[in-house]
Amino acid sequence: MRVVEKALLFAFSIIVAILFVESSVRVYLYAKEMYSSREGFDYRVTPSVYVEYDEQHGERFKPNAEFWISLIRNGKLVWGTCCGRSNEDGLGGISTIREFNEADIKILVFGDSCTHWNQDGVTWPDLLQENLRKALGKNVVVLNYARGTYGVLQMLDLAADKVEQHRPDLFIIAPIGDDFTRARWWSKEIEQDGITRWMLSSRKDEFLDYCFAVDELIVNRKATREWCEQNLASGGDGEPLLTEINKQYAKLKSEVKAVRNPFNILTLEHSYLYNWLTTGNPLAYVPGVIPRVSFSDYREDFKASSDLSRLQSTDSSMILVYLPMFAEMKCRCCIVNEQTRSLMSSLENMSGQPIRLIQDYYKGPLPSKMDLLPYDLHPNRAGLQFWADAVTEIVLSQLRDRAR
Repeated sequence: MRVVEKALLFAFSIIVAILFVESSVRVYLYAKEMYSSREGFDYRVTPSVYVEYDEQHGERFKPNAEFWISLIRNGKLVWGTCCGRSNEDGLGGISTIREFNEADIKILVFGDSCTHWNQDGVTWPDLLQENLRKALGKNVVVLNYARGTYGVLQMLDLAADKVEQHRPDLFIIAPIGDDFTRARWWSKEIEQDGITRWMLSSRKDEFLDYCFAVDELIVNRKATREWCEQNLASGGDGEPLLTEINKQYAKLKSEVKAVRNPFNILTLEHSYLYNWLTTGNPLAYVPGVIPRVSFSDYREDFKASSDLSRLQSTDSSMILVYLPMFAEMKCRCCIVNEQTRSLMSSLENMSGQPIRLIQDYYKGPLPSKMDLLPYDLHPNRAGLQFWADAVTEIVLSQLRDRAR
């Protein structure tokens, strides 16, 4: 009888401990929610929508456009940058399709915002092009087909079409760790209630249902580069426009929150502790800005399998490159979860190509700073150069193998 009593007491103690920790997590999240509400708003604002709707590939960049973002923290203007530029073909790099067609060596690059990211007028594929021209003494042209917020699935979709169209010597697919679990999405410019909205949706035909769609950025035509730079230079706070933009953000945030309901301290439908332990995110059940895949093997996605078959049937060489963040370079590792590791492995198996981890390949010195923190995790100019230099060695090796 004592054994049964001890077992029951042990089980009761475990249940009480779990309930205590679950309650503590909820109190923490509630306090965080209240603190966030008091402190104000953190968001990005842009003067215009940089993209156009693309039914097949989610979005495409408007030709000859500039993508300026201003960062608002606690309701105050703190930073701004030109993070994207498109050329006459609506591509994020310097080179055009016309120049590509006349090149000695032709390369395509596919990636997300990190590959499209522009600082001081260049992306890392632009710098890769420059490096290769110097190293080879030939007219090398790199077309940048990266698109912001892309995951591996959409990189493969776009690559299958563009490699067949352009027939390059080689093409590069360059994701960051977060890209492997991203599902397909679509974005669109919407006019509603007198304001322009940049909407991203997991459904190609639904952009105002908050169960599927969210604002990618706040859009206000008066939040221009000139407005941002003048106010930052003068130490001003951006008033009175900033008050207008904050109200715009608060209204949209309230509308989205009413539908998505990201946190309820009394809910019995979710265990925040379980979410935290299994995913690292206590609010993992809440739909994010970017939709995510539920599987751990790309074979479960028919289109991904078809894309890879199409790519393998061409004469173009494939390179898979993992772009590491600064923390990953310092530890020489991939900071990813088990689902991502499984997806990386399945991509290697299906493509017959290894994912080149720059953490393993690059042996040179690291720049003292690679990113734009504390304002943004994307690369600074030195980070772009670092990625370009690291990928250059991988590409040169592939070109040598191809020439044999």
